[in-house]
Amino acid sequence: MKSKVLELAYPATSSMCPPPDKVKTKGGVKKDKGKTPKGYDVYRDPSCWEYVDNEYSDSQGSSKRLCTQSSQPSQKQSSQKQPSQPSLKLPSQKQPSQKIPSQPSHKLPSQKLLSQTQQEFHRLLVQFPEHIHPYIEDIVNVNPDGNCGFRAIALLLGYGEEGWPIVRRELDNEMRANTSLYEKLFGNCLQQVRDSLKISGLGFQPKERWLTIPHMGYVIANRYNVILVTLGRPSKTFFPMRTSHFSAVRFFCIGFVKDHWVQVNTNTSYFN
Repeated sequence: MKSKVLELAYPATSSMCPPPDKVKTKGGVKKDKGKTPKGYDVYRDPSCWEYVDNEYSDSQGSSKRLCTQSSQPSQKQSSQKQPSQPSLKLPSQKQPSQKIPSQPSHKLPSQKLLSQTQQEFHRLLVQFPEHIHPYIEDIVNVNPDGNCGFRAIALLLGYGEEGWPIVRRELDNEMRANTSLYEKLFGNCLQQVRDSLKISGLGFQPKERWLTIPHMGYVIANRYNVILVTLGRPSKTFFPMRTSHFSAVRFFCIGFVKDHWVQVNTNTSYFN
């Protein structure tokens, strides 16, 4: 009952369908030895169930044909894929032989770069006194824009090379906070030393704005509580003046080569 009510409410869900061909009901019937023509009936109209049965039997026959046709191509494809497997292994066997000649070419740039860094290291090393050479492990060059001395100190502090403006500001704050101490050290030059820390803009700085020794050596040692070693001709060492010396104090080492400051990394035996 529910299915019948559903078909009345939604005719599209009905299982009944119209006949594929119209039944001929007009005209006379020519009987041939007691047989009636197929699909030609003037005595009665086939019932709806007969139409449904005919459609159902036709649909089953067509589905069986489709299944057999679809299974045949799949069998052909599987049979075609089997001989193609050996051909796929051939490129993989050739790959190792293709990659072997490319390895030496990648080592050439690194070898050139290593030779360039070694040449730069020796070019800077020969500008220091010979008795210091065995203790120098590395020389870090910085941008020669007039801020090179402050760049080298910024690297030693862990600020990075671009932290040079912070170093300038902190050194100026050191002299302003301890004016009496630096008046005794610098005398009439105190204002000139402070002016060397002040710049009007970024970019290349004139010579009067460079890091100068011995004035800045005392300020750096006091501000950061380190022992500052400056290598050059001559070399100098600056100790912190406001704190007592202790064994765990840090050592900062910078070098002056042809109007340019660089960071110098030395082994501990040099300071001992």
